[in-house]
Amino acid sequence: MEDYKISRYTTVHKTDYGLILFNTYSCGMIRINEGEAKSLYPINIEIVSSLAVKDHRYRKIFIENGFLVKKHIDEFALVKSNLYRIKYGVMSAGITINTGLACNCRCTYCYEGQEHSYNSMLSHEKANDIIAFIKKEFPPTTMLKLSFVGGEPLICFSHIKNIYYELKSIYNNVSLEITTNGLLITEDIAKFMKENLKYGVQISIDGLKHHHDKKRIDEKGGGTYDKIIENVKILQDVGVGVIIRTHIDQEFMDNVNLHEWIEVIKTEFD
Repeated sequence: MEDYKISRYTTVHKTDYGLILFNTYSCGMIRINEGEAKSLYPINIEIVSSLAVKDHRYRKIFIENGFLVKKHIDEFALVKSNLYRIKYGVMSAGITINTGLACNCRCTYCYEGQEHSYNSMLSHEKANDIIAFIKKEFPPTTMLKLSFVGGEPLICFSHIKNIYYELKSIYNNVSLEITTNGLLITEDIAKFMKENLKYGVQISIDGLKHHHDKKRIDEKGGGTYDKIIENVKILQDVGVGVIIRTHIDQEFMDNVNLHEWIEVIKTEFD
């Protein structure tokens, strides 16, 4: 017992069901049988020490349920800390927002199919619903991590901006992620990303030009490699970090020299 003390939140109650020990901090509760209780005197919290010394099984149960705590522990400080954490603490929420199936690419391996309906785009009403949902579910101290995916999210760039700026005006900490095919990048979009993307933007490039242009084609059936490379350089010119995402399958491995692709990345993107 030399290393332990009785918890300041331990209480003792005589009831019709026997002697009840309850700890108001841990919510631990133990009933002492009548025979054991009759041997205890006086009936106060000191019986915890008496029972712990008398029987090692009680000692184990008392420690596990918070009736005995280490002597160096400041229980009151723990309670205050927990209350402050509940009241003022920071929680985080990762929220992925799908802007719909609408896409300006027709990638041959797309799992969303080739019929990309522009009717499924994120609407102004749905954007407001998303904002309302987040405001309802998460307090202003929450660290929000917003991730926009599609389809092609930048088709709905105006809604992405509205959602982000509205939530940023309410929440203390909002981070933003966007995964895009890179075809719709403009200088204005690049500047927005520079100001608001914490970790840069993720862009899909499927290897060397000859392979990429077979797999990632536009709505008219043309290749997209040159346009994406051009737009990546717009991002780099304003200082946006770019993460390249590459779809690797057996066809890629059969047709693209991986080392050559890595060297092209180094050359094209410095």
